[in-house]
Amino acid sequence: EAANSSAAENPYVVAADRQAVEDAQAAADASCPAEGAFTDAERAEGRSALAAHLGSDDVVRKILVAANSTEDVIATAQLHITADWVIAKAVPLILSFVLCAICCVCCWTACPFCRCCRCCGRRKDCHPAVRAIVPFTVFGFFFGICFSASLVNAGYVSARKGFERSSCHTATLLNTTLAGQGGAAPFIGMIGALEAFWELAETLQNGSSFVTGMETALDASAPIASATQVAGGTLSLFAAMMEAPANVRPTSAIGKDLLHDCTFCTGVAPTVRQAREAFNSGVGVALANARAEVEDKLSPAAREDLTRVLLHSTPPLVGFKEIMRMLLSFFVDTEKMGQVRQAMHTYVYYAGVILLVWAFLITFFALVSGAWYAVRDKVEEDPLQAVPANPYYSAVHRCACCAWFCSFCFIIVALMFGGLLTVAGNPLSGTCLILDGLHDRALAEDVGPALGMTQLGENEDLAEHVGQDAVEMLLDMMSQCLATRNGTSNANLLDVLYTRNSSVAEKDYLRASIVGQATVPIGNQFSALTSARGASASNLQLGNNPDVVKLREICRLEDVSAWLVASDDMRNDPEFQSLTLDDRGTDGLAVGFNTSARCEDQTVQANLSGLQGRSIPGITNFSAKLERYGVLEVTSTCARSVVCASTAAPDSDICAAGNRYIDYKKEVRGASTYRCDLFEDPTGQAAYCDPAAMAQTGGDAGPWLGDCLFPDGTMRTKNRTCDLQTFSTYVQEFNLRIKKVMSRLDLAVDSAMDKVDTDLRQLLDQHVVSVVDNVAAGGTCGSLAPDYRGMVDAFCFEGVGGLVKIGNGFVVLGFEMLALTLTMYITWRLAIDNFNEWEKEHTGCKRSSVVPVPDP
Repeated sequence: EAANSSAAENPYVVAADRQAVEDAQAAADASCPAEGAFTDAERAEGRSALAAHLGSDDVVRKILVAANSTEDVIATAQLHITADWVIAKAVPLILSFVLCAICCVCCWTACPFCRCCRCCGRRKDCHPAVRAIVPFTVFGFFFGICFSASLVNAGYVSARKGFERSSCHTATLLNTTLAGQGGAAPFIGMIGALEAFWELAETLQNGSSFVTGMETALDASAPIASATQVAGGTLSLFAAMMEAPANVRPTSAIGKDLLHDCTFCTGVAPTVRQAREAFNSGVGVALANARAEVEDKLSPAAREDLTRVLLHSTPPLVGFKEIMRMLLSFFVDTEKMGQVRQAMHTYVYYAGVILLVWAFLITFFALVSGAWYAVRDKVEEDPLQAVPANPYYSAVHRCACCAWFCSFCFIIVALMFGGLLTVAGNPLSGTCLILDGLHDRALAEDVGPALGMTQLGENEDLAEHVGQDAVEMLLDMMSQCLATRNGTSNANLLDVLYTRNSSVAEKDYLRASIVGQATVPIGNQFSALTSARGASASNLQLGNNPDVVKLREICRLEDVSAWLVASDDMRNDPEFQSLTLDDRGTDGLAVGFNTSARCEDQTVQANLSGLQGRSIPGITNFSAKLERYGVLEVTSTCARSVVCASTAAPDSDICAAGNRYIDYKKEVRGASTYRCDLFEDPTGQAAYCDPAAMAQTGGDAGPWLGDCLFPDGTMRTKNRTCDLQTFSTYVQEFNLRIKKVMSRLDLAVDSAMDKVDTDLRQLLDQHVVSVVDNVAAGGTCGSLAPDYRGMVDAFCFEGVGGLVKIGNGFVVLGFEMLALTLTMYITWRLAIDNFNEWEKEHTGCKRSSVVPVPDP
């Protein structure tokens, strides 16, 4: 309903467009289907025939190229259509008038009272062989007339068939252009595209129902964005701390390598990676990403850009629509086209039939006269007759007179009729060759102004958007969608229409700017959300995700100090090699290479590095073994060295190595260079913010305080150094941090699921995605090409070509009859002069033996 409302107010689709669709549909119903199709050979033959008839002087092309607008065409035509051009093209027509004048003067010689006008009136008895030439000549004219008749008939059949077929193709073309078509190759049509663009532009306006609904859904689902940000930031912080060099390989304050590795840091890395993968593939992130994509791609600035793109692409659609409606409106007017077809079926048909019957009757009289004249133009005179009878048959000159006079009148009519058709065929042929060649971009650019391609409608809303780009897009539509050379095309409107980017140098086509940069990214995020929801139940509640639970358990159960053990460098250091000289082996001081920085031994409780259940010896254990070589010092720490009891090797070396080892343990435990980073406090950036301290107020729907988020939705890491004990506590507290952020995320997922995956998705599908998908799927304007090619083939190569054949046939017939007229005139003069001269010689009377001229 909303779409219909917006379409009704659409300034780019007017009532004349919808009326044209109705007219085109009615015309298609009345004239379709059109049978038959042109082959390439027939098309080439038709093109050559029109070009031959047109000659080298293509005045139509000159006029269209010279005209600067549709209004300028008439004025330009007046400059190019000169008297010389008209005379050159209308020779048969002019000759018909000349012959008419000659006929009016010469026909009187057949009358009795104009015998004096017959020059050289004497008796001429020709040899029988000479007289025999007359019937054979007339018989030759008969075959010529038959050829002309076949040419006229072929032209009539072609013209009638062409105009009937063109009515179907033209109606279908206009209907498809404006209203589109369904089927295997759907096309949305210019009206559909303009309505879709208008609807989408209106939808993207601030205050529209779509924008209001979208903003409501985005606001209501905002907690999912902050929840994923906090959860992701917390996991990233933990991962960063486990990768921090200060924690992985501790050093002293002055940068001294303490020769210890944090095996916890490296051992927990796979679990951290799995937990982060679970987070990133979870529903929470998918919801946040979908929401963020919508917020980004349909932000006020983005909507303004999309609207600009749509408005920039509208003028060529309007121009194409108006040009097609203007050019084809006559052909879909069933009343006018009915009159044309009626004229073809009646006036042209009966005129042709009458003229051809007339020609054959004339030929018949000519044959009778010629045959009689050749075989027996007179009888033998009887000298015994009292009153001599004229031996010359009067029927010979009477038939000849009838033949030449009627043929004279026929010539005038035939040349006039044929001349009119040949003259009319010239501009029609030129127009057809223009229509046939519009696939040539150069030709389209030349004739574009005359066809209105630079005047894209009178709508004021388009004025500021009309420019050279609109003209270029319109020309592209003409050459790619419509006037293709072979009548096939896969062009799509989204690949033809474009806008300019900010640099005004490159073209951004609609497929990239709307589909590629807006609907596809949004659609991909919602597809990812669907996949996340269907992948696993653990994706919905990350607090219960096995990988997340495992990570929390590791943090809770393990003391990171128990995982700080001697590095390989210490094992290979000569200063510590003497530890291996202890004859107790691994039960002696050699255990130091596996001793942690923790005082007590620790049994691994978590499933970490496959060591669950194993015991990691502590420093107290090492000091107890070191006591064998001296007296333990009195100190408050567990890292106790000894006063070596022996100065003799190897015990002295073993004792010294053990004390050096204890010194390193003291440094490891006493170092304050460990990294225990937290976040900046948004309320005071000098302070630290710990997500473990965040709390929700006002119930499940209330805001969260102390979540370390800045107003721009980011979390900023703040460096913090610490000692080993603090570092151990810091790591263990990640159990609470992760639990809290995941619980918050799970609550946000429950709250945002319907708002994003239902409300927001439905809004987008209904108002944006479906509209764009409809244009993309139905934008294949190449479906216009077959009907355009069919229209040109039928109207031009059949229809206009047929009219040209009819005209040429009658012109040829006129000249054939002119030769027949001369033959019959000579035969008549020979026969009537012989008849009259005999009368004068034998009777001396002036009696006329000429019969009245018959009515043709």
